Amino acid sequence: MSHICTIIWQKEFNKSLNKVNCFQYFKRKLQLCILISPENSLGRKYFKSEDAIRNEQKRQLGISSCVIHPYSVFRTWYTVYLIYLYLSVLITKPLEAAFFKRRFYKEIQYYKEYSLAVDVLSWIDIAINFFTGYVTQKRSTVILNPIRIARKYVFGPYFICDVLSSIPRSAFYYRVTTLKVYQIYGVLAIFSQFKLIRLVTLIVCINRTADYFHIMSKGVLFLFSSLIVSLTIIHWMACLQYLVPRVTRTYFGEYNYTDLTSWTDLPHIQNAKLSSLYITCFFKSSAYILGMHLELFKLKRVEDYLVTIFIYIVGKILLAFIWIILAVTILRSRTLEIKFFEIIGQLEAYLKRKNVPINISDRLLQYYHSAYGEKYFREEIIGNSLSSTLRNEINLHVCKSLIASISLFSKLSSDEVSKVVEYLRPEIFLPRDTIIQHGENGEAMYFVSSGTVAVYTRSGKEICHLQEGSYFGEISLIMKGQKRTATVIAIETTHVYRLNEKDFKRCLLRNVNIVNKMFRHAERRLNENLEIEELYRKTMYRRDTLFNKTSLHKKMSRIVINIIIILLIC
Repeated sequence: MSHICTIIWQKEFNKSLNKVNCFQYFKRKLQLCILISPENSLGRKYFKSEDAIRNEQKRQLGISSCVIHPYSVFRTWYTVYLIYLYLSVLITKPLEAAFFKRRFYKEIQYYKEYSLAVDVLSWIDIAINFFTGYVTQKRSTVILNPIRIARKYVFGPYFICDVLSSIPRSAFYYRVTTLKVYQIYGVLAIFSQFKLIRLVTLIVCINRTADYFHIMSKGVLFLFSSLIVSLTIIHWMACLQYLVPRVTRTYFGEYNYTDLTSWTDLPHIQNAKLSSLYITCFFKSSAYILGMHLELFKLKRVEDYLVTIFIYIVGKILLAFIWIILAVTILRSRTLEIKFFEIIGQLEAYLKRKNVPINISDRLLQYYHSAYGEKYFREEIIGNSLSSTLRNEINLHVCKSLIASISLFSKLSSDEVSKVVEYLRPEIFLPRDTIIQHGENGEAMYFVSSGTVAVYTRSGKEICHLQEGSYFGEISLIMKGQKRTATVIAIETTHVYRLNEKDFKRCLLRNVNIVNKMFRHAERRLNENLEIEELYRKTMYRRDTLFNKTSLHKKMSRIVINIIIILLIC
């Protein structure tokens, strides 16, 4: 039965754009930008197929053509833009509220225009938030209803803070300074601090951007986000050092030129440049964070004491936060090692309780170190969660060097090699471990991945050493009724791959060329073993004969000597 595909692919949609005029082309392109995009990796977590994405696009168009999908192309790049916007706002808002006076605006050219532009962009962001859908975390559904979007934003924590902190403070500097305007400056300076709540949104935007661009290093991303949070808070507290005295004395109180008790009244502070003033406040807040007392800036006013206490408390929380970040980062990077040593600790306790001999305990611990490399992981669970295709690709990659070093595999096709690799089972043998024993029934053959093994005849004569790329145990599998013809013992820690007899018959015994090659190789090995064994027997027979003759001669000599001694005595 023929299949009729109902999915509209992106290429077909792009072809349809060629048949419209410029206005419709721009309109459709804009509409395509705000629809859910199949290229968005975040959207793939909720919509796992092209058909599901297409149905979501239809649902979005059915609700409203003006709503921006949270997994659209526009929203993706707008999130990247928000990182710049929020960083600018979080830096400039407290800086402007605390330090900027008329002379500072004159020192920094076009800063008033820049500040006004940032506020305008903030208002545009407020407007866009009314048209951007959101995802409910509990049900994992995307809300695209404009009324629900507006209700969530207005009654949430961000709307009122965005509005109050986005009032353009720099625009009032174009007016004549009066007492009312100074009070407005004070109110706006306080309102501008509400933008600090967007620090959370900034971190969310950074994480979403990292997911979209497939930045996999979560540890580095976590450290980077934590660094931004820490520096932003320290910057905010540095600005708070000068902001609070300025608000209480200048904006909401009559400045008394005879009462110069505040540290902000010092001559070198009053006449300082913006950069010097900020560095002084940064140094002062850093000292209070660490709990240091500064004789240079004596506290005399109530607001100075309150700011110092507040910064000290926040600083202690920040330091604890930094230590937690470092601890979490170290633990994350060493998770596998920690799990491994937990298992080793349990194993040592078990061996101690069972009174296992020291030599066996040492060998068991050595096996764990060789098997896991001091990083514990559940290989079976990971392997079972993969598809057969992925599992075969991983096995081929792991056995890549083994396949290249074994001449036997060069006669196999890629499909046959994949089939062999699928049946291979890794095993580890410690020094002096017996892998196969002479005279036993053969149930598997082995491929040496790393390490060295020694081959011995039945009588214990060493034949040879086998290293990486060698294989053994095939003789008893090829020749019917043939038992193991040699003993193989590991000289060092050896990693091998085991191929069971039934799997050997499935994937290798059907290939005539391989069977013939292995048969010839097995016959040659068997003959070599017999020759070495026969030679060893002859050597041992001669040695035994010579030893017997020597022993008889010694006995006769002793008898003659004893007879002579007896005769002399008599």
